[in-house]
Amino acid sequence: MQSKADCIEPNKKSINSYKSYTGVNYYNTYKRKAKSNIDFIKPNAEYFLDLAIEKEPENAEWIYEKAKFAELSLYNYEKAIILKKANQIAPSNLKIKKAYDNAFKRVQFFEKAKIMAIKNHIEKRTDYNWNSHSNLMRYSYNNKQVFLDSIGNVVLDLGDKYYFSNNRFYNNNDEFNNGLLKVRTQVNQKSNNNRNGTSIVQSSYYSSKNSRYGFLDTNGKMKIENKYHDASSFSEGLAAVKDPITNNWGYIDNKGNIKIPFTYNKAQKFSEGLAFIKKTIRDEKYILGGNLLRKGKYKAAYINKNNEVIISEKFDTGTPFKNGLAKVTKYATNDSFMGGGSDKTYYIDNTGKRINKKNYDRVKPYNNKGFAVVGNEKLARGMRWFIVNRNGEKQHKGTFENEPKFINGIAKVNIGGLINRKYVNIDDTGKIIIEEEKDNIEDSKKIIKELSKTQSVSELETLLKSNFDIVNKSGNGYRIKKGENYGFINNKGDIIIPVEYKRLGFFHNGLAVYTKKSKGAFMKCGYISEIGNVVVKEKYGECGDFSESTAVVAKVSLLGRKVGYININGKTIIPFKFYTGTSFKNGRAQVNDGNFNKPNVYFINTKGQKIN
Repeated sequence: MQSKADCIEPNKKSINSYKSYTGVNYYNTYKRKAKSNIDFIKPNAEYFLDLAIEKEPENAEWIYEKAKFAELSLYNYEKAIILKKANQIAPSNLKIKKAYDNAFKRVQFFEKAKIMAIKNHIEKRTDYNWNSHSNLMRYSYNNKQVFLDSIGNVVLDLGDKYYFSNNRFYNNNDEFNNGLLKVRTQVNQKSNNNRNGTSIVQSSYYSSKNSRYGFLDTNGKMKIENKYHDASSFSEGLAAVKDPITNNWGYIDNKGNIKIPFTYNKAQKFSEGLAFIKKTIRDEKYILGGNLLRKGKYKAAYINKNNEVIISEKFDTGTPFKNGLAKVTKYATNDSFMGGGSDKTYYIDNTGKRINKKNYDRVKPYNNKGFAVVGNEKLARGMRWFIVNRNGEKQHKGTFENEPKFINGIAKVNIGGLINRKYVNIDDTGKIIIEEEKDNIEDSKKIIKELSKTQSVSELETLLKSNFDIVNKSGNGYRIKKGENYGFINNKGDIIIPVEYKRLGFFHNGLAVYTKKSKGAFMKCGYISEIGNVVVKEKYGECGDFSESTAVVAKVSLLGRKVGYININGKTIIPFKFYTGTSFKNGRAQVNDGNFNKPNVYFINTKGQKIN
């Protein structure tokens, strides 16, 4: 946590100024320009305030004025830092003291929000293997990278020096492995700042051509020089790295010594004593249409740490071994650009033996219980996923519309279809354990209970955004989304509409469109108030937002659609006789009482009468 004493001084900037001008001269110029209505003059006012403060750095009132231009947000405390300096100069100035105290309270709140966000980050990864990752976990915020211990303390702060595979999402390859962390930097080839004629550009901007990989130790020091064009994380004491000169892959140990030469076109990390590699055994060049083309013949294999081939010549691609099995793919036509048509993907053991006769379009590694997620492409329905045992037998009826992504042994899947969706939670054996909606509702209730302790609307909004997937200002509160469900919280932090609605629009004239229980191809909608009362039940096929106390709604069925208008009590005020209609604006709405092919469009008033 941060205290008042922890606020550091703002960066001092040197500004050239005329020696004959006084601070008062500059301050008066600032005030004059700040009042200007001319667009290109007013923005320059702050510059003259800076000149005034440079002349009289102990003028608390001017420094207080400077704070009005500064930001105070979750990751920027500049305003609080400036006000601290003004308060130190003039501690008896009540105006400045009050402003600083308020700013410091905001800083304390932001620190609390950060702690809560870190806590949630750790809780979401309860299956994280701390011992395998040097008891450190990566956490990203505001384009900066830090590493936490198991209770949320920042142990290592890397700032924005390095770029990871994905700065916003987390995987084990971007964690410490075997005590070392793979990091990426950018190399500026035009600079001559070191002996190799290159300099390191530490930026989040990524260019694969000029990227270089190295490895840090747990103190943040570069243990293995960032000189490789690509790299895997360390595993079982070795890391696959790509030589920037030959563009070939080899393996190094944790001291940077080359253990397996740079001879491979592709190389993966070691797992269970084996690593997948690909090597060119024939490289042909030929001319086609005046262009020089290359066609290579490759040998795919699994090698051991002595660079001996253990499994080979049965596949074209492979993945690391996990729980004694690896996924491999044999292309229908080897060496073709897309790999051919009916590719065969299956599992092998560490001797190369195929463990079942089934082929899949997509396969994921087997878990330690002997189950795997697989998928097959269906012409009419797209990719459908299911779970199989080691014999290739399905573990449940039907298939999933989405790929199961397991977190802490649980995945959310849609056992329905694209239209009639039904989400449930399954365990890693494929067994349905709890409806996903109920799980999210309970999770949301716990979060909201904590949020109700907040002191202000701005504090509530900040914490909501840290804990829910979507947060939007709506009416006298916030529309929130967790998983697939929506809810509504008022400005006091009270939950008014539970997070269990399939659809919840924004409030207009005190009402919002909602869908809770309705399902199927013709899902219905209704209207709910800001205090959670259902005003119109789920009975319409389409619902527009209320405008001028009137909403356009439609009855939809296989026979077609009819559009009409209702008031805020749900009473029909204009009959359902139109094909389309718009919301009312300035007392009129546009309707079409024809059809798509033969439209008859005109305007009506609030009584449904045709007007010019």
